[in-house]
This record gives sequence, structure tokens and C-alpha cells, in this order.
Amino acid sequence: MYGFCVPDLNISGGATALSEETIKTFKKLFQDTIMADKMTSYIADLAYSWKVILVCSVTAIVLGYIYLLLIRCMGALIIWLSIVLL
Repeated sequence: MYGFCVPDLNISGGATALSEETIKTFKKLFQDTIMADKMTSYIADLAYSWKVILVCSVTAIVLGYIYLLLIRCMGALIIWLSIVLL
């Protein structure tokens, strides 16, 4: 729950060890005490989204190097066209 390990309160066969109200109260107290801290919330967000952040970072680096390579190869053409056309 929320990136933390908590016991599964359901017993096989559809029966529950605790009532629904007890489970709701536990979740509310957990949310109010643990997840109310902003730093915990930030770390939990990073733990959930680290794959997306990694993919975006690698994609940005690769596309940046491709852009630099294109500018390097076509830079002379751009300069000479500018000189000729002016």
C-alpha cells in the first residue's frame, strides 16, 4: 500500500480477518500519519516513476546527440547557402 509493505488482510474464500470499517480506519490512519509527510510523498513518487524518468533522460540525451551530429554535418551547407544567397 502506497509503496510500503503491509499485511494482506484478506483470507482465502472471501472472508476477511478484519471488518471493512477496521480496514478503512487503518488505511485512513496510515494515510494521515505516514503519507502526510511531504518528503515521504516525494520519495514514493520517485519510486513509482523512476522508469519513466530514466527513459525520458536517455531519450533526451540520444536525441540531443543526433541533433548535434546533424548540425555538424549540415553546418557548412547552412553557412555557404547563407553567403551565396546574401
